[in-house]
Amino acid sequence: MTVTVYAATCLVLVIFSLRRALQYAKMPIHLRWEVYPVPHEEPSRFAHGQSAPPELGPRREPEYLASSAQAKRKSHMTSITPSTQTLEAIVQGKVIRVQKGDLTALPVDAVVFYARQDLQLGAGFGSAIQARGGAAIKTELEKIGTVEMGGAVITSAGNMKARHIIHACGPKFQEPDREKKLRKCMQSALQQACARKLKTVAFPPMGAGFYGVPLDLCVKAMLDEVQRFLKTPSSIEEVIICVIDDREFKAFRPQLEALSAPGGSPDESDQSAVAVR
Repeated sequence: MTVTVYAATCLVLVIFSLRRALQYAKMPIHLRWEVYPVPHEEPSRFAHGQSAPPELGPRREPEYLASSAQAKRKSHMTSITPSTQTLEAIVQGKVIRVQKGDLTALPVDAVVFYARQDLQLGAGFGSAIQARGGAAIKTELEKIGTVEMGGAVITSAGNMKARHIIHACGPKFQEPDREKKLRKCMQSALQQACARKLKTVAFPPMGAGFYGVPLDLCVKAMLDEVQRFLKTPSSIEEVIICVIDDREFKAFRPQLEALSAPGGSPDESDQSAVAVR
């Protein structure tokens, strides 16, 4: 009895499988791809590099695969498209520039990383530094060990286009005295650049984003400290603030425009030439 049931079950499964195979064989090729999606691109099976016969039209991927591919293409384009948006101010012949783009791809003397006190690179921007710069950066940081709050240390930039990375430690999340600590962090980063006689330095919006520094506080502290530093004798000729989106870019515009207005400079007797382009 048991053998009979087992044999009957096997026969039913064979008949079912044959029926599905016949249905699949009769199905148009472009519909087969939708019913049984392939998660990778198949080699062309047709002449002249076509992925489907001309009469069937272009291959139609399932919606979830198409949306995933579009998202990847969009992300890739965002990361490599060069910025055409810039905002500049001139302070005593030296440039403050705000621009959209990829900070880790800038060919400058130094880029600034908003560091932790333990100097671990972590995720996000830190991951990009490790991926593009290589293991040498992490090795140098391990030798340095730690950095105090408001302080900064400098390493090489490994395989990146920049020559150095300045690791500047600023306030995180809701800790007290955020503005004071952020200003000290900016001063330390600029002093490190000056000590190495660097000419071009690129900052991110310091602390804005993951570490929770309000964007308006970030803008005010950064531009105040950069402008003040550029009015003193130093090797720095250009400071770039590299932002990632329109929200950050637009946040810097009002204060730079205020600098160009009559009386906009903190010291009206100062001989600085300040202009926004």
